[in-house]
Amino acid sequence: MHLRRIVGLLGAVAISTVVAGCGSAASPASVQTSTAPATAIAASISELASQAGSSQPPAAWTALDVASLTGAPVQVESVMPWAGGYVAFGEADSTSPLSGWSSQDGRSWAPISGQTFGLDTVGNSVVGGTECAGGVLVATADATGAVMLWSSSDATQWTPGISPTGGLVPALAGNSSGAIAAAGGSIFYTTDCSAWKPATLPGPATASVSGVAGFGTGYVAVGFDRGSGSGAAAAPLAWWSSDGKNWVAAALPADPGLALGAVAAGSGGLIAYGGDAGQQPGPSTFLTSADGHTWAIVTTEPLGAQGSGAETRLNGGYAGDGTHLLGYGQTTGGATEYWVSNDGSHWTKLAIGGASAGSVGGGSAQPFLMRDGVLFSGGATTAFGSATP
Repeated sequence: MHLRRIVGLLGAVAISTVVAGCGSAASPASVQTSTAPATAIAASISELASQAGSSQPPAAWTALDVASLTGAPVQVESVMPWAGGYVAFGEADSTSPLSGWSSQDGRSWAPISGQTFGLDTVGNSVVGGTECAGGVLVATADATGAVMLWSSSDATQWTPGISPTGGLVPALAGNSSGAIAAAGGSIFYTTDCSAWKPATLPGPATASVSGVAGFGTGYVAVGFDRGSGSGAAAAPLAWWSSDGKNWVAAALPADPGLALGAVAAGSGGLIAYGGDAGQQPGPSTFLTSADGHTWAIVTTEPLGAQGSGAETRLNGGYAGDGTHLLGYGQTTGGATEYWVSNDGSHWTKLAIGGASAGSVGGGSAQPFLMRDGVLFSGGATTAFGSATP
């Protein structure tokens, strides 16, 4: 899923919203332990590790060849990849209402006919989406905040259902085995994309989940311990699971005040980042992990950071689709750059070319990571940057 600026903004919103009601200091722990049986944990570790390294590395990207699309949605707000292609939400033109679109390759798009997803009602909006067991899920919210989950196995016929997180907007992640939904300190999983069951996260009862990602056929979640009582300091938390049902706490560096807000996965590793929940919005911190089990703070984010101390900010936004990771934004010199990685540790700056390269050079177009390139949408135009080795 690639909601508009979802990685950079929703995580920050989740942090500031939950932390606003935090209380007395909580002790940060560098390593959390699970209450699951040791044999189950060992089996899960072996399984998830084999899943993450089972496929051949994806082809390296070095450049994007950008071409304008005709008949595609404009002002795209979100793109959800699934086994049959993509589902997106955008407008037919600058005066049309938001609606759903489908595509097999990200280049040729068609409106999803006969389905409004409730978007024809004032106050309703799309708030998330993900693949799920060969199909796709779309999350919408109405003016009261009530969330619906729409499921489909073909991106044509859709079935509405109640979100397991109730009125809280869920963080969603899915893969070929199912999907998970998380909000606050609760997490749910499904294998059929309609029946949801609760899962238990090891660790403090005051844990909050801010971001989730699919990794292989498993999942990773990040968040923070919001503590209890007045003046509580946050502490970073992360978990991993091979099936969405059984979760193991990950090892994290001790960093009092850090609240992780987002996570994204490539084929060979993950990235996560967040800020100091004790400040508004607080300095940014960037972490990487090879498997979701152990995380490390790094200073090698491709776009760097600006400011210092409490004013430190990451220069760009990040997205991942389980195969590639994309970093995008403006450097301190004002140039717009796009970087790609498979593992979050080794990054390649993409050269931008093609007849429509100028339409994305100024940074006004919103990028959406696709399997073989990047979809750019901004203003009244949409373009596709085909990846080249």
